Amino acid sequence: MLIADRLRDPFAEARAFAERGRACEQSAPVAAIGWYDRALASLNEWSEMLVDVLRWKGSAHRECGDTAEADRLYERSAEIAKEIGYIAGEGHAANCRAAIAQRRGDLIAAEQLYHEANALARRAGDLRLRSMVQRNLGVVAATRGVPEQALGHYEESLKAAQALDDDDGVSRALNNIGRLYADHGRNKDAEELFERVVVMSRSRGDSALECTALLNLGEVRLHTGRFELAESIVAQAMKMADERGDRLRRAEALGILAEIWSERGESGRCAAALEEALILTNGGEDALLEAELWRLQARLGQFSATPAAARTALSKARELLADAGAWQQVANVDSAIADLSAE
Repeated sequence: MLIADRLRDPFAEARAFAERGRACEQSAPVAAIGWYDRALASLNEWSEMLVDVLRWKGSAHRECGDTAEADRLYERSAEIAKEIGYIAGEGHAANCRAAIAQRRGDLIAAEQLYHEANALARRAGDLRLRSMVQRNLGVVAATRGVPEQALGHYEESLKAAQALDDDDGVSRALNNIGRLYADHGRNKDAEELFERVVVMSRSRGDSALECTALLNLGEVRLHTGRFELAESIVAQAMKMADERGDRLRRAEALGILAEIWSERGESGRCAAALEEALILTNGGEDALLEAELWRLQARLGQFSATPAAARTALSKARELLADAGAWQQVANVDSAIADLSAE
């Protein structure tokens, strides 16, 4: 064996690779996956570092829209964390697996995993994880149509993040609160928060959150009739999503652009955008986004040509929302179907 080989420290090498992956995970998740693979190749034994790197690699896959691979890595991370008694690692993995279940529309499984993550965070004394879990429980409550409960979770998460000087947690909580405001017509308040989140995330180089906040900001400007401003900012977000390889955020951007183009009477561009967006979401990677796109298709796209075709699109949306337990949104879809039947 060469002297250089005997002096080599695989753990230090893995840490260096992992740190490079963490540094580019938000802006270039595909590159981060490569660094995490190099870190994993250096880790031959189970350790807390192995648990963390598996989870971080899962999150990079999630940022690319590959939730199946992300969930596999999160599950493996959780298994190893449990075996070695790494409570905080097990809690973070549960939180991440819950986010995947939530994206797929399984709110029951998501809520169970979030409560498991919260209990593990308490045992580990991990306040940052508890803040993250509260924020995610807020999203579940909002999806179920319980805004007061959602706001309570978001405010608790925000307070904890502020106490920890956690700028990432603060900006994500503010983004969630803005989303809640927008969903309930408080567009001015929502716009102010989204603008703030864009500035905060950009200053930290967090292109994933910046992209999400830009999409939210574009949607608010669409709904307040500022179509040119909305189109510009959504196009910017879609470019960021493409650079990061995030097909789900591209699909979300296409849905907003379809609404803008429909308002302008550009039916061809609208139909093409919705068609591509539905292809990108087909496969259960983000059930709630797919449901929203079917609702848009019924209202804006080629399926609006006849009541029967629009009803088919709405039925697809209803099935996805019912599976997710998003009952307020199910009621809205039922109302739209009833309106079609009355025509």
